Amino acid sequence: MLTWVDAVVRACQQVGLEPPRHAEPGRWARCDVAGAGAAGRGDGSAYVFPDGAGAFVRNWRTGEDAVAFVDDDQPVTAQQRRERQRQIEQARRQAEAERQQRQEEAAARAAELWRSAAPAPADHGYLIKKGIQPHGLRVSSDGLLLVPLRDTTGKLWSLQTIGPGGTKRFLPGGRTQACYWSVGRPDGVVVLCEGVATAASIYESTGLATAAAMSSGNLLPVARALRDKLPDAELVVAADNDAATEGNPGLTAAVEAAKAVGARLAVPRWSDGRAGALDFNDLHRAEGAQAVRRLIEAAEAAADDGEALDRETILEAARQRLEPDIGDIMPIFPVEALGPLAGVCRAIAGGRQVEAAIVGSGLLSVAALLASAHWDVETIDGDRRPLSLFALTAAASGTGKDAADRITSAAVYRWQRQANEAYQQALRDHEAALGSRKKGEPPPEPPTAPHRLCSDMTVEGLRRAFAEGVACQGVFSTEAAAVLAGHGFSAEHRAKTAAALCGLWDRGHLSVLRAGQGRFERSGLRLSAHLAVQPAAVAEALHDPLLAQIGLWPRFLLAWPPMPKPRRHLIWRPEDDPHVRRWWMRCEDLLALPEPDGERIVLRLSDEARQVLADFFEACERRAARGGDLWDVRPFALRAAEQATRVAGVLTAIRGHAVVSMEDAHNGVALASYSLGCWQAALGRRQRDKAADHALALLRWLLDRPGARATSTEIIRQGPRALRSAEVRDAAVARLVETGVVQVRGGAVAVVGDSLSPLAAKTAKAAKSLDSQGFARGEDAAKDGESPAHHADPSPAVRHSSPAVRHAASPAPQGFSPDSPPSPVMDVANPAPLGDDRLEEWL
Repeated sequence: MLTWVDAVVRACQQVGLEPPRHAEPGRWARCDVAGAGAAGRGDGSAYVFPDGAGAFVRNWRTGEDAVAFVDDDQPVTAQQRRERQRQIEQARRQAEAERQQRQEEAAARAAELWRSAAPAPADHGYLIKKGIQPHGLRVSSDGLLLVPLRDTTGKLWSLQTIGPGGTKRFLPGGRTQACYWSVGRPDGVVVLCEGVATAASIYESTGLATAAAMSSGNLLPVARALRDKLPDAELVVAADNDAATEGNPGLTAAVEAAKAVGARLAVPRWSDGRAGALDFNDLHRAEGAQAVRRLIEAAEAAADDGEALDRETILEAARQRLEPDIGDIMPIFPVEALGPLAGVCRAIAGGRQVEAAIVGSGLLSVAALLASAHWDVETIDGDRRPLSLFALTAAASGTGKDAADRITSAAVYRWQRQANEAYQQALRDHEAALGSRKKGEPPPEPPTAPHRLCSDMTVEGLRRAFAEGVACQGVFSTEAAAVLAGHGFSAEHRAKTAAALCGLWDRGHLSVLRAGQGRFERSGLRLSAHLAVQPAAVAEALHDPLLAQIGLWPRFLLAWPPMPKPRRHLIWRPEDDPHVRRWWMRCEDLLALPEPDGERIVLRLSDEARQVLADFFEACERRAARGGDLWDVRPFALRAAEQATRVAGVLTAIRGHAVVSMEDAHNGVALASYSLGCWQAALGRRQRDKAADHALALLRWLLDRPGARATSTEIIRQGPRALRSAEVRDAAVARLVETGVVQVRGGAVAVVGDSLSPLAAKTAKAAKSLDSQGFARGEDAAKDGESPAHHADPSPAVRHSSPAVRHAASPAPQGFSPDSPPSPVMDVANPAPLGDDRLEEWL
């Protein structure tokens, strides 16, 4: 039998910790980070629950938690589950209190070290190696460069030490998340990068205020903190191009941060086009300030060879500018109409900063999946219908689809993982029983697959899932473009797939004829679906004449939220939110119910609910008649009353009631009306700007060409057929130039990504000011076609120290950190370091 010691070991392994050398129930114990040596000593904690039932551990380096119980492989009662949740929450609160105490202690140590340190000399080994100025950094008594890490309020939380050879260490226990080092004064533009040397090189090359997040993993938290503090600033994320590392973590993190806060992206590249890893400091030392300045000015622009162009990102940018976001004209999602789900919807939407329509659509879909397993709902004419719902959410990348889905569906996925372990053991037992049965004995029945969620919508996939598994399942995907473009919706199969989905939604019936294997026929099935997809993919699918003729889309509830506002830095744990916990517990309760043996229970309509739904039905019938305001979405309007009834039934089931109330009938009408309004807005945009169509066609064609460019003659002769006239071509090119994704250079049209002309102007102005101070003298000294790196420098110490000397009479603009003036930090007349009273107001 497993013991709490085994639970500690298992939990530590999950978050990369070594088990503590000594632990006991009811106490915390220190752990080391696995494989980190002395640098990771004591950077983890383990807590054994007082009853010895399990353990909670935290990796302080990564912030990851893990929990393990000695009987994780055994079923638990609801009371045990609540007790364990209480223990976990208590341990998490204690860990949070310890974290805050560790950070405050580290902040006090950092402040003392910083006060006692001297200004860093310009000839420090690391500064010479990187070719940068001190910019307010300090040096400890043992020669380590000190880099202060502050939050946006200016509070000093930690330090990074850098040895002359480049060895870097953070202060143990210090806070680094959302903290950064900065140089320069913000003037409408702020650049964010990883390291100190990179930040200094960017600032010295451009004059733009620059912040160093200190690691790729901290780019996103710092970006959000800066966006929250400077909502109107132009942010540029300058990536480290870790091309030699699998997955290119520097570029990946930079892209994520830029997308999250609506920032531009600058990627360092060698001017001769050669491949290889580099950052902007490498580029600065090898090719000079002009090379850095050029790429920062053209942030998000690709090199001329077009290798780094992100096709989908560029197409989406052009599409949004040619066609304003349709989400802005959509109705407002009625959160309160979610009834028992409204509280958890608000909690997730606020905590994860996601549009309520995305969260609400996901919650309603999960609720329908769980409720339809056990109940049907009465219709206004006394018939019965499944509680299954199909939901379609149109939302662009970076809008939080995944983040919301992970929370709304968490309990189902957790249950499915646990059920799958038992199922795998049952399969092994079944195989053993098959192998040991005697001649003439009937084979044992195979176990039923417990899986409730999948992402496959092919007819064969559905047939197999229902043949082997339970009668109530769901298709949930946050990347549904792959579903709509996959095998099930190919030209050959989409009619069959759509017909099967319609049958499952209408009657819970699936009939599949397989060559040589007979017919699969099964009733009483329930399928719910939630497909989250890019708006462009939705637009293409909606205009498919075959799917429109079959009537698939009127069976979907559509949610189409507006583009989200820039997010703020916010720490929110869903497991700590009471609304989320109650939602998960309700899901677990419904999942624990046994599958019904016969017909499902019918949720009856109260007289008041029947009247509300009947009035809605008649109103939709009138408005969908010829000449009515819903005539253009007639198929959707004619199904709206049934959608409202199903939604009302789902909300009733979640409440645990047996009769649909008037309140939930009104809620169902409100949500069905919202969907109908979205369908009307989405389908009403068929009269599109022809020039915009031509511009997008030209852009797609250019992106498929080598170098992503073409001459005006090539466009006429080889381009899209619709652009084979000079007038149409010129109009399309003009529209693309307006969007900023192409430029006309020397008679050729070239895709450049997403141009930044306002930023380029600011960068040029700031760089000109810096040039006059001597920061880019090497650039001026270089001959045409030759970088400053080619010139011998007989006196590195002079080169690094002379620009750092400023006469006392020269005014120095304020920096955006008390430690990082925009110009050199040492004054000939007064070499004392800058004091904390120099803190900029915007921090």
